[in-house]
Amino acid sequence: MRKKIYLTFDDGVQEGTDEVLKVLSKNDIKASFFLVGINCFHMYMYERDQFNNKFQLLINNHLICNHTFSHALEFYSSYYENGVLINNKRISAFRDLTFNTKFFQWLLFKMNHRKCQMDNWFFRPPGRNILNDSDKNNLAILLSEIYNSHPSYPIMGWDLEWNMTFELSTFIREEVRKNHESKARFNPLQIINHTNEVLNQNVNFDRIKEKHQDVLEKIFRCPKDKIIILLHDRAFRFHPQIDFSEELDSLINKLKFLGYEFETLDKYYGQK
Repeated sequence: MRKKIYLTFDDGVQEGTDEVLKVLSKNDIKASFFLVGINCFHMYMYERDQFNNKFQLLINNHLICNHTFSHALEFYSSYYENGVLINNKRISAFRDLTFNTKFFQWLLFKMNHRKCQMDNWFFRPPGRNILNDSDKNNLAILLSEIYNSHPSYPIMGWDLEWNMTFELSTFIREEVRKNHESKARFNPLQIINHTNEVLNQNVNFDRIKEKHQDVLEKIFRCPKDKIIILLHDRAFRFHPQIDFSEELDSLINKLKFLGYEFETLDKYYGQK
């Protein structure tokens, strides 16, 4: 039996999605993209043509999945216990998840993609791996709500991660704290504006910190025949001196040469 690789990209649509899509297209493989509603809504509002092009490519060629609307605004521990705080109101993780589903249903309707079914689309909790026991404990409340109302909802973790730096998470948390402390009206879209500016000004933020050979070694050590790999679009975005997308291309090429097959998560359980 040939081993299967499931490339999963978190937090899009964002900077780096273009570069990732080009590599996947060049190698004629499909991947699964866990989309964050607030990132997509921001691009839809301010860069609509670019967003529409990327989103069309994702829908037509890959599997789109649910990564919540707010991504917990990077406050993971409190998010799963108390929800995300916006304008002095707590929104539970479950509500954040279901709102993201409704948002993308609306988006697909606006773009005339009515055939795309999202009732039981794949979900990944932000900042937590359901395959990790300690993370699973933190997810107890959310998992209970999902199992009670959507028992067939597929929740996906990952077997290994292409490790990267996370300077942006620290920046977002500080921005959120400033908003709460000033008691100013909180505008999450403004946070996304700031984070995009920070990424553009700091080209070394949120980059992969492993070479493709390191990831390859982790794959070889994984005893499973079906291996889910976590990646992030922005780690492969344009850099003026280094083409990080070449590392992704090299990993895919070596895995293909070694006989690995690439599939999307809807094939993980033998689903059609």
